[in-house]
Amino acid sequence: MAADSNATLQQTPVNEDTQEYSVLFADIVGSSKLYQELGNLRAQQTVENLLSLMTQVTHAHGGQLVKTIGDEIMVIFEDAECAAEAAIANNLKIQEQGHAIRSGMAYGTLIFDGPDAFGNTVNRAASLVSAANTKQILVDQALYEQLPMWLLSCCELYDRLVLKGSDNKALVYRLNWQEDAGADITATQVSGSLVSSKTHTATELELVIQGKKIIFNSDDEDFTIGRDPSSAQYVLPDPKVSRHHCSFSFHRGKFIFTDTSTNGSYVQEEDQPQLYVRGESLPLLRKGRIALGQPALGELNVIYFRHL
Repeated sequence: MAADSNATLQQTPVNEDTQEYSVLFADIVGSSKLYQELGNLRAQQTVENLLSLMTQVTHAHGGQLVKTIGDEIMVIFEDAECAAEAAIANNLKIQEQGHAIRSGMAYGTLIFDGPDAFGNTVNRAASLVSAANTKQILVDQALYEQLPMWLLSCCELYDRLVLKGSDNKALVYRLNWQEDAGADITATQVSGSLVSSKTHTATELELVIQGKKIIFNSDDEDFTIGRDPSSAQYVLPDPKVSRHHCSFSFHRGKFIFTDTSTNGSYVQEEDQPQLYVRGESLPLLRKGRIALGQPALGELNVIYFRHL
């Protein structure tokens, strides 16, 4: 729940990073356009007012402003729940003013140098705010694991991204908040309203190929199908199937089918017309079938799919 606005976070000295914090970056969307439309003085005043509002919201939820960077604030919290509530409240407050922000959040240890903070946690949060679209709140796996159940029910797996400071793809989650976009936010109102309206995104895709069932998870690496055993994880020795014919992946909350073949694929969602796809990607929405290389000929070249 929201903490006392007078709370002061205890910072550790430089190079000591034993305590873990939640880091939130919030960036005002479209600030460059404001300068074009309003002129420098009015635009600067608008940006400063919005930054001030976000700082007030931060303090009301027990957070501490680290710094402002142009049209962006960086804040830290000792409590992940308070950080997530502040991220939602900031979106609502800025929306009331007719503007929008995007947010990135990460959890972990920090290195303090006076009032400033550095380290991998800061880098991850900065990467996430850069990856976020307008009105999105993206959080890393570490912060996601700190959230209470009512906030977890508002999250969905968004993507796997390479974040600054790492060469490997990391799971990224989206914290949904817009179902209650008109509320005057308090911790109680957030928990009551968002939980009641949250819908979940499937995180497993079942594939059936020649009678064999395969479960593709949202956190799996891409699953490839083709004629060449050296490049495909599942081999279909059909002359119409390319050496590397297609792949299944999970991207931004959706399972994606990508055709990389010569002859293309025929994708048919349940109760929908068949689509011919070659060298293209498309989301798999519910359940259906995909014929590789040519229209379905029995079961030999057909993949059945459905969300679990």
